[in-house]
Amino acid sequence: RWMRGALPAELEVVAELDFTVIEGKALVAKDGATWWNNKPNTSSDPYLNVRLGRRKIAHCPVIYKTLSPKWELPFHVAVERRHFSPRGSLTFAIMDKDKDSFDDPMGEVLVPLRSLFFANAAREGWHEVQNCKGCDDATGQLRLKLACHVLPKGVEMVRDQLYDGQLPANLSYLL
Repeated sequence: RWMRGALPAELEVVAELDFTVIEGKALVAKDGATWWNNKPNTSSDPYLNVRLGRRKIAHCPVIYKTLSPKWELPFHVAVERRHFSPRGSLTFAIMDKDKDSFDDPMGEVLVPLRSLFFANAAREGWHEVQNCKGCDDATGQLRLKLACHVLPKGVEMVRDQLYDGQLPANLSYLL
């Protein structure tokens, strides 16, 4: 137990993630075909789960019957020491919602946290959707706006885990 007002070290907030899931385009079609017809898949019902490591930190709802969903959803996530790894990644996992069976993976976008440390402001851009477990035919892109603000208590973790105790000059703004 800890005293009122004091937090154990693993619960200290060491970073803040600000990101917006804007839209997807040209995603893989997972719906339309059935076992009794030979029609190709023509659409999907995409939704998105965002993970930091193995921990789910955000969710975008289903957009029905489209391969180019528009979410435009902003998120702000405070990251505790126990969930922060400078070598980790944000994973944007795209899924197809199915009413009568298990949901189908449509691919994922991995964004290394390290790539966000070098930006002084949020970066917006398109990211290629990659194959993932259960999906070997991923297509398309996600448009994301991303920023990671490392707080003073997290700077030591970045310095020690990525740079052997020496913070490079281009990251001096973290100090």
